[in-house]
Amino acid sequence: MKNQSTRIRTAPYTIRFSALKTATALALSTLVLSACSMPMHSTMADGEQGAMGGSQMSGMSAMSNNPFTAANARMMQDMHNNPPSGDVDYDFVVGMIPHHQGAVDMSTILLESGQADAELAELANEIITAQSDEMAFMETWLRDNPEPQPDARAAEIIRAYQASMMTMMGGMHGERDADINTRFVTGMIPHHQAAIEMAEVVLEYSDDTQLRTMAQAVVREQNREISEMRDWLSRQ
Repeated sequence: MKNQSTRIRTAPYTIRFSALKTATALALSTLVLSACSMPMHSTMADGEQGAMGGSQMSGMSAMSNNPFTAANARMMQDMHNNPPSGDVDYDFVVGMIPHHQGAVDMSTILLESGQADAELAELANEIITAQSDEMAFMETWLRDNPEPQPDARAAEIIRAYQASMMTMMGGMHGERDADINTRFVTGMIPHHQAAIEMAEVVLEYSDDTQLRTMAQAVVREQNREISEMRDWLSRQ
């Protein structure tokens, strides 16, 4: 019997996903929820939640001072709401739309802060333009392909997409107590790395010509932007 299809509305688009029963999907869901609900700088043991020490309070304070925290939490929650189904194309699109939205949101926050470094402001504008265009393409693709169709490689595909999520979650907290420009760069680098890993899954498993073309552009352009951001950091 096929898994029951469930409708989820995640503004600004509506998508469907099949309920997953695999242990790996459950583990990912739990980890993402933890990332959204707890400070990324600080993890608490079971017996410490009621009485946080000074170092834990410091971690929470640092996270609360990060201007990108809310945008990152929204992105993580939206991606958690749509766990991988094993359909390489569908999973790429429903994961990459909120992922791109997160990059656009971070870039907008930097630009609206009034503190953006001129070089990073140019990069932020490039990210907004390119990733907004790609989101529009993916939303059109999703309207034409509203249901996942996993194949025999579903387990491999799920593991590959989960690995890209771990890459992003492991690094997106950025530099503690840094200025907004450094926080932007140190958060955007792992964000881009995760997008590249997601695109590489498409290039390995997908036969969809349009998605492969987009994935190639993601790998090419976001690797270039990572190099630019690392160069910027090296000059600070």
